[in-house]
Amino acid sequence: MKLHTPQEMAEKGGSKYQGCVIAAKYARKLHNQYRDSTQFLDKKFTSEALERLSEDELNFEIVDRRMTKKKPKSIFPDKA
Repeated sequence: MKLHTPQEMAEKGGSKYQGCVIAAKYARKLHNQYRDSTQFLDKKFTSEALERLSEDELNFEIVDRRMTKKKPKSIFPDKA
């Protein structure tokens, strides 16, 4: 099993945090894909996701989300 360092995740994902988030989201996608299937992976989903990220096999786009001045909708009705 290969050890994936935080520095390696920072190089591939922009920062350590973003690299871990990208790998985690891909691991969740793998989990959902293989949940109802009879196929299995040789490795755990997280290990597979980290390995694919470190080998540049994942295509991802980092989208900048900024807070808007619009107030978010509330699920609770206003009491007026």
